[in-house]
Amino acid sequence: MRLRVPVLLRLTAFLLLFLAPCRCAFLRAGDLPEATFRSTVAEVQLTFFSADERQRTVSDLKAQDFAIVDNENVVRNFRSFMGRDLTKVRVVILVDSSESVRPRYHQEIREVLRLIGGTSWISGDSISVLAFSGTQLEKLCHGNCREHLSSSDEIKMRAQGTTPLYDALVRGAEAVSKEHDPGLMRVMIVFSDGVDTISLRSVNEVLDASRSRELQIYAVDVNETGSQPEGSAMLHALAEATGGRYFPKQEAAVGVLQGMLEDLHAAYVVTYVPPERSPGTHRVRILPTHNLNFHFRCRSSYEYDRNP
Repeated sequence: MRLRVPVLLRLTAFLLLFLAPCRCAFLRAGDLPEATFRSTVAEVQLTFFSADERQRTVSDLKAQDFAIVDNENVVRNFRSFMGRDLTKVRVVILVDSSESVRPRYHQEIREVLRLIGGTSWISGDSISVLAFSGTQLEKLCHGNCREHLSSSDEIKMRAQGTTPLYDALVRGAEAVSKEHDPGLMRVMIVFSDGVDTISLRSVNEVLDASRSRELQIYAVDVNETGSQPEGSAMLHALAEATGGRYFPKQEAAVGVLQGMLEDLHAAYVVTYVPPERSPGTHRVRILPTHNLNFHFRCRSSYEYDRNP
């Protein structure tokens, strides 16, 4: 028996030395999935609008009536889906006061005045009006512009200088708060011919600034029909990419007000887990599944961060 004790001790020591590293390795390996599990689960939230073939708002949309295409992956299983009645509006109105719109500038101003003088605004709505040309972005009013902006004052302004459209759009977007408010609709209304001649910012920067604030661009094309096809196409693209609306010159203020009223009471919100976790820009679109006459407006992309 005495001879077996040292052997037993040596065996015990050997087992401890052998198992200890395995135990440490096991704990380290087990920590990795635990850390991954604790990380925030990504969820995409899209606010969108739906209309039928006659441009009438679809008020009884069901989750099975649409599918989301996220980077070409079809999503039908949503975490949540609901209608949302928006109650407040934050509006930035950008007025192109450059040389290129000189023949139409006074009409622009009259349409802006008609817009902010409309009776559809409600208490708590905030409006800012900015004019842009050359390297300048001039604030004409902020807050309750109906009381501070008058036709006699602003008609005296002259259209002159180059057109910093993209710079103005980025700065206009930056003027809109990022605060989270589920009842708030953020809109940037731009009166322009869609032509940029001097901006330091790019279209992608405009879209990034709008996307980060869930801001819709309502583009009012001040061109005569067909006179500036490239500019009109750019205004179309900006409106579509942000889930906003495009209006020809003939509709202007009346169309914008009607469009905002419809959107205020016709918003839907859907959330889902992205089907792929690749970081960067994800392109999204919404397609009808049953009634092919339905069409949808939403922002065209979002940024996925693997490590939020």
